[in-house]
Amino acid sequence: MVRTLRRALAYGILGLLVATFPSIAVERLERDTDATAAFMLPQTGYWRTRVQLMWNPIESKAVRRRYHLWDFLGIPATDVRWIPADLVRDQAGNISGYGRLLWLQLDSPPHLAQDVIAEYVGEMLDGMPHGQGRFKHRSGFEYKGTWLAGLFDGSGQLRFSDGGQYSGEFARGARQGKGVYIDAAGAVYDGEYDSDRPNGSGAYLPVGGVAFRALWKAGSEVPGSRSDLSADDQHFSGILSVQQQTDTGLRLSVLVDPQSTLESIALPYTSESTPNFLKIYPDDPRLIDVWRGSTEIQLTDEEKSSTAANPSFLGADVTRFQTVPIIFEFENSTSQMVGIEGAYLDIINSELDGEPAVQMIDQWEEAGFRPRVVVSNFGWTEAKNARLISAFTQRKAGAPTRDFVKNIGGIRPATANARTREIDFSSELAAAGVNIKALSEAPIFCGSRNGAVCLRLARASGIFGSLADMVSLSDPTFTVAVRGTLEYEWFDPVKKTDIRKKSPFQVVLPIGQLFTNAEKGEGGNPFIVRPKPYQLSIDRKAYRISLPVVDDVPPGVVGRWRFFLTAQKSSNHAFRLVLQLAGGREVRSREIRLLIFMPAG
Repeated sequence: MVRTLRRALAYGILGLLVATFPSIAVERLERDTDATAAFMLPQTGYWRTRVQLMWNPIESKAVRRRYHLWDFLGIPATDVRWIPADLVRDQAGNISGYGRLLWLQLDSPPHLAQDVIAEYVGEMLDGMPHGQGRFKHRSGFEYKGTWLAGLFDGSGQLRFSDGGQYSGEFARGARQGKGVYIDAAGAVYDGEYDSDRPNGSGAYLPVGGVAFRALWKAGSEVPGSRSDLSADDQHFSGILSVQQQTDTGLRLSVLVDPQSTLESIALPYTSESTPNFLKIYPDDPRLIDVWRGSTEIQLTDEEKSSTAANPSFLGADVTRFQTVPIIFEFENSTSQMVGIEGAYLDIINSELDGEPAVQMIDQWEEAGFRPRVVVSNFGWTEAKNARLISAFTQRKAGAPTRDFVKNIGGIRPATANARTREIDFSSELAAAGVNIKALSEAPIFCGSRNGAVCLRLARASGIFGSLADMVSLSDPTFTVAVRGTLEYEWFDPVKKTDIRKKSPFQVVLPIGQLFTNAEKGEGGNPFIVRPKPYQLSIDRKAYRISLPVVDDVPPGVVGRWRFFLTAQKSSNHAFRLVLQLAGGREVRSREIRLLIFMPAG
């Protein structure tokens, strides 16, 4: 009676919260009576022919191109679309080269996220994935690694829609050889596989149990082959001797909402599983590489052609950074009903990730003399003592000039009132003999309609000084490229020390005009509606966030719930999800380490 009254009171409070703040409550999802249900690739596919309207950059016109491909997904009533990375080298026929393959609902444009069923990004050969590639299905199923004739083959990583993860060897589309499988709750199998199942010698560490090694056949343990492993014997693949506490027959799993992984606007998040913690981080390699300084920081042509009001490596709109969607599953494999009286996030630590995220934008598509770039810092710490070590060069290739150093001082985090800072290369151009006065005051006139002739005449005129051979003509603009590195220091508040950082870049400077400006169109930005998330703190330890979860989970059922997290700044968070069960028991998840990217400004 007391429990019934307490539960009714909890439901009443929860109902009041939902009525007052309908976007705050944890969302209860459809229950699953089969805990092993998960999407898998079909065993067979078929050849398809697809005619697409493509832009031919050589002929400067749209052309119809007929493609042939092996549809390994094999889902009826779907459309497929090929988006090559290199339109110049792309050819009709059996698809080959690097690009993106989309599976869509019939008659759907590729930019509508809700209609994208799956995507493959990587290398293709003779109409099939071949080489390195990544496949993602909207259920959360994902493979990243080596392909051979349309099948997983070689080394790779497989993520299942139920949160499990396998890393190891593949052959002919199946797990084959040595590998490690970690399920969503943290149980680990490390050993040999054959035909997609454990087969041979393998070690197993159950959640909350004792690790052992055994022989396996067709996915089952061979009776009498088990031997327990001591802590000193566990030296393989990072298996730990201690994991989270759990009740026998109850499993608590945490995963990223797989429905968000293919959205073209919202920043997707992905997870990487280890035996002792689950790592969740932004699933945007371009964003991470720019942020961490491992790739060129200037905007790509695709990013500059975006319809966003402020094109950026950040994507179409800042609303894509609002939330991180989290799903947790509670499996009851006992013979009794299990009551959940509440839940909370047990936050171990929340720390600011202040590393600067610097981007650079050139203006080469603008006609006239505009030898400037714009830099922005979307991190939360100033880039101090910044300088450019760079040289002039040709846009595509060619030997550069001698390096020059340009000191630019500090690059502060972007704000609503000061998002950018300009860097002008006029003095460096003048030092190279470029007639900046003439180029800035009037266009270069040419009596020929042939661009190559006009470029040759302009180079010969001496107006470009010692950079003449490096100047290109992108009608109607004369350009020269600058290639180098941006170096700066930033103070890490966690390590409490200055860190030196280098970011490569290559930009194109417009330094002269041949013809009049071309008109440019405008486009609107999409708007994303997100539930109000739970707010994580910054630079705080040992705190809790309560989750209004009150429910009964019948025997043999997996309960599923979803909630959203956010933080005001880019930050790292370590926490565990805790379910409070009837009778005073608690079930805790393994540790979760979440990296949130939230741009300044």
